[in-house]
Amino acid sequence: MFKWLSRLWSRIRRKSNSQVTPLTAMAQSATPVVPIPSWDGDSEIHVRLRRVTLTALIQSGQLPNELLAFAQDMTQKGQEGESIALSKLEPESYTKYTELMHAMAKAALVEPTYDQILNEVGWLTDQQLMAIHFYCLGGMRTLHSFRKATGFTLADGNDGKNVRSETE
Repeated sequence: MFKWLSRLWSRIRRKSNSQVTPLTAMAQSATPVVPIPSWDGDSEIHVRLRRVTLTALIQSGQLPNELLAFAQDMTQKGQEGESIALSKLEPESYTKYTELMHAMAKAALVEPTYDQILNEVGWLTDQQLMAIHFYCLGGMRTLHSFRKATGFTLADGNDGKNVRSETE
């Protein structure tokens, strides 16, 4: 992190006529249009997302108190490099993980909003929630890794590898 800051400071010092980035440019940069899996699992939809962190959810009061300890535990395990296998979570922990995913999606979805999707469609799929979660954690690079791990590669280019054969 310190290397990143020192490189940033070096670039700032070199640019003598730097201008402040306009708020409209910041807003566009902060909320890009991101492809996530569709409800059919074979195609994609595009939504506008903001990257949300657990600390932002906690600070804004969007994370219920009963999830704070769970979120802290998950964050600590992730920072220690410990793998978090969903299949090995206890039922109560899995319920909390699901609630955490929905809280993150609610805060991350800008257009359409989480509530608009629920009103019009009725739900978000597990793949959609996980894609939003992975985007929040690491941006487009992490979302790209998620797509490779799950086999959802449409956004990477339609190379035909995951196309189903014709039905009889």
